[in-house]
Amino acid sequence: MAAFSTAVDTIAAVIDPIGTLLANGLGWVLDHIEPLRGWLQDLTGNAAEVQAFAQTWANVSNQLNRVGGDLQHRLADLDDMSGETITAYRAHVQALADTVASTGTWSGAVGSGLEIASTLVQAVYELVRDGIAQVVGTAISALITAGATLGLGTPVAVGQIVARVSSVATRVGRFIENLLSSARKLMPLFDKLCAVLGKLFRRGGEIAPPKGPDGRFYSVAYEMELDPRDWAKSRKVHSNRANAALDEAIRSDPDFARGMEEMVPGVSDRVAAEGGRKSPDPTLFTWHHAHPDTVDGRYGVTQLVPKDQHTKPSIFWDTLHPDGRGGYSIWGGGN
Repeated sequence: MAAFSTAVDTIAAVIDPIGTLLANGLGWVLDHIEPLRGWLQDLTGNAAEVQAFAQTWANVSNQLNRVGGDLQHRLADLDDMSGETITAYRAHVQALADTVASTGTWSGAVGSGLEIASTLVQAVYELVRDGIAQVVGTAISALITAGATLGLGTPVAVGQIVARVSSVATRVGRFIENLLSSARKLMPLFDKLCAVLGKLFRRGGEIAPPKGPDGRFYSVAYEMELDPRDWAKSRKVHSNRANAALDEAIRSDPDFARGMEEMVPGVSDRVAAEGGRKSPDPTLFTWHHAHPDTVDGRYGVTQLVPKDQHTKPSIFWDTLHPDGRGGYSIWGGGN
């Protein structure tokens, strides 16, 4: 079909050189003079606008992929933490990260599809522009030929117009079919993207935090498990062991160290053995002996929690002390 169209177009140019020259001039006019250009774009579509939409979806895809990666990175920060709250939070965030990544993939696919569509829209625009110019140019040339020959050249003029229309119809028809086919293929992508976006919004609603603290979940800056041989020892021994573990964690992980310093300024120096090892700022945080019910039944867990949450009448007190007791009275030296 393409070869036939090219051959017909070449024959038309040879038969009607005047019409071809006129068509070139008319094509320039259609492409540069308003409102003719705007009317033509209204008819065929604006490739620049489609390209802009394609770039928008590509940007959306890039941002979603970045957010998905950030969520995965944040999940890794929870590797040293445990408990029912952490387990539930990790599951929700993992599901959200997976959905964000899937949305990013489908957004990229839509962007790629629109990129292809913009190319086809531009091709159709150029073909329609050239087709109109060529047919009009040939018609003007035919009128000149018929007038110059006192009507004797009319059959030749008609033949020129037929050849030109045949060439234009073949090329434009093929590209319009390609454009429609591309648009049809885009629709399932949009449907899939809408479904994934709906899932993403539902996920976001599922893990949305409560409007205000209700005491069901308390904050933990750091936790460690005491050696069972130390369980029955004093609170001071437990604090020393916890401080030593926190010091080791800070020294081994620069990212963790920076996060701890933001929460508890000076914590690195306070828990360091070289500084005489002290507990983190006692006005802000305290070591809490976790009740087994709050840490999946584990014994010996010591957590660094905000002092204001650990002090009555805090709304977190009952959560930290189920049945009115902390872990020290169950597995520690207070039993």
